[in-house]
Amino acid sequence: MRWELESKKPYMQMKPVSFVLLLIILGLIITSCGKPENKNVITSATLRYELTHAFTRTPTPSYSRTPTPSVSKTPKPTQKLITANPTATYDFYRKQETLAYTQGPILISTDKAPGNEYLYKFATVAFTTPWRDGQNSLNLDNLLDNGPANSDIEISHSTGSAGIFYNLYAVNNSTYYFSDQHGMTYDSCLTHYPFTNMDSMYYIFQSDGVPTGRDYCVITNENRLSIVRVILSNEPSDANGNDTIYVIVTTFAHIIPDEFLREKTPTPGPTPTPNNYTGYNLTDSDIKRLDRSGQSFFDAVKADDRKAVAKMLEYPFTYSIGTQNSVQVENEEEFLSAYSLIFTPGFVKELSQATLAHNMGGNLRTFVIWVEGAQVFFHKDGTIYQIYRDEDL
Repeated sequence: MRWELESKKPYMQMKPVSFVLLLIILGLIITSCGKPENKNVITSATLRYELTHAFTRTPTPSYSRTPTPSVSKTPKPTQKLITANPTATYDFYRKQETLAYTQGPILISTDKAPGNEYLYKFATVAFTTPWRDGQNSLNLDNLLDNGPANSDIEISHSTGSAGIFYNLYAVNNSTYYFSDQHGMTYDSCLTHYPFTNMDSMYYIFQSDGVPTGRDYCVITNENRLSIVRVILSNEPSDANGNDTIYVIVTTFAHIIPDEFLREKTPTPGPTPTPNNYTGYNLTDSDIKRLDRSGQSFFDAVKADDRKAVAKMLEYPFTYSIGTQNSVQVENEEEFLSAYSLIFTPGFVKELSQATLAHNMGGNLRTFVIWVEGAQVFFHKDGTIYQIYRDEDL
């Protein structure tokens, strides 16, 4: 050490005071060596802490993680979203597209002459479609020219583990209205045009009405009214299992003026009172018929008038209880024999306390009475076609 070199004296020859100072200095040096001043030095304890907490710390973000807002592809349901000429695409969930496939030959037959009033009257169109997935289009103004650019409707189906799903879509600027009724006429169809009270989601769900065999009203892209219904065949048409689908087409020759199809400017007056069927494009007579059927059902169940309930059903009628498979009832006699199984005391109590204002309204493309643990499904004409209830009701 420097001190030793400068002193050049033996250790024992130092004075007592110098010896004490030497001990103090040495102690300070040793102590300072045990506490490193370099803050970058990581001790073993510090290292253990860093490893333990390396994956539990919340890092400070260097940028905002809030996603940039984007336009939703799901249409926002509003009362007056659909007009007489919606977008050319038939599916609001997908981008605009046109038909781009080739279909096989179709067969056209009719048992009644068209006359001057009709282009087609009860014309039967038959086409063969693949058993798994199929798309077929029809030009309702000219059934002999069903190309992708000219067609007014597309009828498609897909097959999966849950069964076969059929849909009818309006394409190429045509518009459709599912009546959920039989025997629609020119006048009864046009009471629902233009669409001044049509919810956008309800417009989409109308595509599911194909299996009912009930009438669609279609305004073609040439502004003619066509009434269409689909009849599904239960048997495969060929050895490969391909299906045959029949479409009954009535197209009127009269051209509907554009002024009629445009949404009319509302006249000044009181705002219509919202009801349980708002957005379903119903006429006043439709609403009265549904309310009358619903109230009659409540009254008959409460009075235990089983025959009256049986006459309100459309046969074949189906019911399901909990997770059990649906049961199909073919006639009134079969329904009456199952009445006690369907209408338990708990179910009857719920229906007896229900009211039209609180328990009946529209749901997707159908109309339903909702009570705790059960639903009763109606067609638009007021007939009941299905009942579901929970097992423990």
